[in-house]
Amino acid sequence: MIFKGNYIGGHFQKPQGNVQTLLSEDPGDLDHPVGTFAFSEEEVERAVAAAQAGFSVWREKPFTVRRRAILQFHKALRRRREELAQLITREMGKPIRDALQEVDRMIERVPLASKEAGRLSEGKSYPLKRGVRGVLRYKPRGILAIIGPFNFPGHIPNSQILPAILLGNSVIFKPSEFTPFVGQLLAELWHETGLPRGIFNLVQGDGRVGKTVVAHEKIHGIIFTGSYATGQKIREETVHQVDKLVALEMGGKNAAIVSRHAGLQNAVENCLLGSFSISGQRCNATSRIILEKKIAKPFLKSFMDKAKSVTVGYGLDEKNFMGPLVSQDAVEKYLYHTALAPKENFEVLQKGIPLEKERRGYYVQPSVCLREVKKGETPRGPYTEEEIFGPNVAIYIVDALEEAVRIHNASRYGLIASFFSKRKEEYEKIFRELEVGLLNWNQATIYSSARLPFGGVKRSGNHHPVGAFVPHLCTYPVAVLEKPFGRRD
Repeated sequence: MIFKGNYIGGHFQKPQGNVQTLLSEDPGDLDHPVGTFAFSEEEVERAVAAAQAGFSVWREKPFTVRRRAILQFHKALRRRREELAQLITREMGKPIRDALQEVDRMIERVPLASKEAGRLSEGKSYPLKRGVRGVLRYKPRGILAIIGPFNFPGHIPNSQILPAILLGNSVIFKPSEFTPFVGQLLAELWHETGLPRGIFNLVQGDGRVGKTVVAHEKIHGIIFTGSYATGQKIREETVHQVDKLVALEMGGKNAAIVSRHAGLQNAVENCLLGSFSISGQRCNATSRIILEKKIAKPFLKSFMDKAKSVTVGYGLDEKNFMGPLVSQDAVEKYLYHTALAPKENFEVLQKGIPLEKERRGYYVQPSVCLREVKKGETPRGPYTEEEIFGPNVAIYIVDALEEAVRIHNASRYGLIASFFSKRKEEYEKIFRELEVGLLNWNQATIYSSARLPFGGVKRSGNHHPVGAFVPHLCTYPVAVLEKPFGRRD
């Protein structure tokens, strides 16, 4: 693809200054890369200046004007649906089926974002003492930096950019260095809306550009999606900017707990989907399955039969369930961690190994490891505790649900969990005891709703959930007491 440059102040422009280049690979077809892109840390300053100028104009526009621009984006997105999905598959590797679902979620998000932002923009009033009313109103924060991930390069930033712009902010979007051309296509779509200059800005680059963006003192808020390690670096870069919003949605070591009272096939199918969907490259992937012993034998037989039949291959070939990992580093991390499993007393039921396919790419076999845990025992170690971000699942066998809860909560992460049981009283007990931000009953960990918050506890987040709560990240509340002139108490 042809690299157009950064999108700053209403048009594309090639980076200047200390320019560096990177290759955007097709991880499923390394012999046909997507393209080369250029970046410079110096471009951040220009983007901030453009965003400042845009914000001063945009915040004065009525909500109806902002909504019209969003509707134009909606039309452009629908028109280029297939093009965007194919580009997502080429740059990050997910099967085209999953890429199309991602774009469809983007399309569905537009009217929902408009409705949510509209409610917030209206505010809410309360009658107080005679002649006085209290009003809760919201004002835009200013310039928001959206730091996007590679695994959902369209949907995740889209769900944050939409409310930000609707509520009167300007945006600087930095996509992952693994998906720069998806970011470029999103900028093209926003350009078609006719937004005033500086409202939407795109800066390309790696972690050095990201560091420059988040540390900039004139940026009022950061919404980040990615790993715990990068989230920690963002906190360090902004530690002295106490007035800056820093919303971190980070990783997970998510578990599916399967009760002896579960519907067996439903649990097996959802756990398989949660473990290996988009090659396990999602923060809400099922990394662990914790089985009550009485259901373990039939569950394992059914699960392994299905795991051995998972098809791996190029994402644009519709027959494949799983595509490649995103990079060579991702492959090495996956192989390193799965090789540690036997040292932590896991039996390897299916080994994670590199796969050779017709196209040269970062293909690996999904892996499954098993350990029976004694009462009171807490497995520890890099394989057990660290987020692998690949198609691996560790299966634990325990005597009772109490042990399952204990092992679950021993994790340093707390994003999402699944619980499989036909009994509501078990589900209610699990809800009270699990340390997570999301809980799915009889559904895979990978499911979530745009009408609900999305965020975790512990290392999974810093109590600024996204999803339905993004409009609150894009604004700050103002409490107003109103007494019209001439009114008596």
